[in-house]
Amino acid sequence: TALRIDVPEKIRYRYVEDLDDCFITTKPVVSYYYPSNLSGGVEITKGCEGQCGFCVSGFTYMPFRVRSVDCVVRNVKEYLYTSGSRNIVLNSVSGMSYPYLNELAVRLDDEIGGYAATTSVRMDSVHEDPEFCSLIHRQGKDRIVFGVEGISQRLRQMTSKNCSEEQILETVRMLCRNGYRKIKFMFIFGLPGESDEDREELVRLTEKIMQIRSEEAKEGS
Repeated sequence: TALRIDVPEKIRYRYVEDLDDCFITTKPVVSYYYPSNLSGGVEITKGCEGQCGFCVSGFTYMPFRVRSVDCVVRNVKEYLYTSGSRNIVLNSVSGMSYPYLNELAVRLDDEIGGYAATTSVRMDSVHEDPEFCSLIHRQGKDRIVFGVEGISQRLRQMTSKNCSEEQILETVRMLCRNGYRKIKFMFIFGLPGESDEDREELVRLTEKIMQIRSEEAKEGS
């Protein structure tokens, strides 16, 4: 029941269709004592195409929408100018879903010369688009973080995180060959129905990843 007469009984959900015309913070409040040369954040998308079963944002901020490359570059330049930050994080629920990510990485590198990274990286998206990792590594980055979530293939399928073990291992090998030396994986433990077999599968996967890391290190030495 509405507490005010000017508020309707039923609130309808509304969303902005064109993000280029939507307000975005490019003049953040900067602390007097906090270092201003740390990374700042500029949003590039809303919503997510992944629809992972554990992620509320993937559903509450639908439909999936993107900002144009020109708009993002303009926002990044203004953010850097007004905040004093040196690096930019491209904020989104799933950065790899941005359809112009490679073009954006090249534009930011050419026009700004600073480091730009995404906040969230899907393993399957990187497997399908290895060029982006090469572009980021060109900026001097040798660390990447993946949200794999499910500790076994069964649990990944259950949460709609549909990256196979083969994709994970092939991506790790590709990243090692591109100069990445620090690859971090994030998993969710304690999902409903998790069993000892799932945990044992994670141990075997970890051993295979370490084996690939060892092989590629020897190749590059």
